[in-house]
Amino acid sequence: QSTVDPLQLRVAAGGTPVDVSVADYRPGGPVARQLGAGYHAIAASACHNGTWTASAVPTGVVYVPCAVNLAGRGAAVTTTIVAEGPIQVTGTGWQLSPAYANLVLASGAGAPAGITVLGGGNAASGAIWAAGAIVVKGSQEQFTCGLYADTIDIAGSLSTITACKAP
Repeated sequence: QSTVDPLQLRVAAGGTPVDVSVADYRPGGPVARQLGAGYHAIAASACHNGTWTASAVPTGVVYVPCAVNLAGRGAAVTTTIVAEGPIQVTGTGWQLSPAYANLVLASGAGAPAGITVLGGGNAASGAIWAAGAIVVKGSQEQFTCGLYADTIDIAGSLSTITACKAP
């Protein structure tokens, strides 16, 4: 009962329309230098048991040196979260808009899943990219601008994936 618009299309192996270099987002990297005050690096000490659990997210580009868990009742935020580890969205009602490069979430983690969406009623109006897989188990999720990964598994119900809106 999920929808994809336009319909998914199998293509020959090759480059992807969205490709992220996590190294570009590390402190001192080109994105950090370009953005200045719009860039936020989460300290490694904020990662408890290897995960930064956020119930509030800063506006702008956020680099995380570990895994990420967006927990609790979400909020509307303009952000681009780039993590070295996997990203999980376990909360509900997150409304994420891109702060940079039309990108909302990016994970440098490989298998089993770089990004997992478990909550419900979340929305992302920018691209979501993972070096490994993206797994969507939540229901009524809304993704605009696509999911980009080696593999994508949509097990939740009533989710919508649509193309970017023309300016």
